[in-house]
Amino acid sequence: VPFVDQLLSAQAFDLDACARRLEQDETISDALRNAELRLVRLCGGSASMLADDAWETARMPKVDAATCQLALWQALRLRSAKPDDERALLLEAALRYRRGEFALAEQRLRRLLEVRKSTRTSPEIQAFLAMTLQRLGRNIEAAAELTKFQAAMATPLQLANFANVELLGETEAVLGVSRSTR
Repeated sequence: VPFVDQLLSAQAFDLDACARRLEQDETISDALRNAELRLVRLCGGSASMLADDAWETARMPKVDAATCQLALWQALRLRSAKPDDERALLLEAALRYRRGEFALAEQRLRRLLEVRKSTRTSPEIQAFLAMTLQRLGRNIEAAAELTKFQAAMATPLQLANFANVELLGETEAVLGVSRSTR
């Protein structure tokens, strides 16, 4: 991924020139070439496009390591532009969780809670905080976050949010809570 950063800079963000260089590079595998070509195309978009793509990966419970790494790079790129951006912090935290980097995930979530402009915590933050705390062996704290998450999800608006309903199911499974007990 740092290679793509250097390539984009060297080619003055000319996406076509970057793509040609990658296609001609015989020193990299086809899988890496395809991932880098995808990244070059994504980098040509806006920050919100990067964030949307990274979030699609972050919310998937099972994702391959290369896709997760690419999405983490996207989140880190967003954070490098705005270190305390709430969405970038959530993306990084969620992707760190997906990679098994639970201590780092918790650090990013705690930082996110510090910089949040709203006093209400979003269901996504509660979900990843609950799962992260559970993985760190802090079951009581995890259960408290799950309870907050479940309460937030009890509104018609949230129940209509399919992604958050899926995230709730995943969080309950990680914490070993049966859906029938809610």
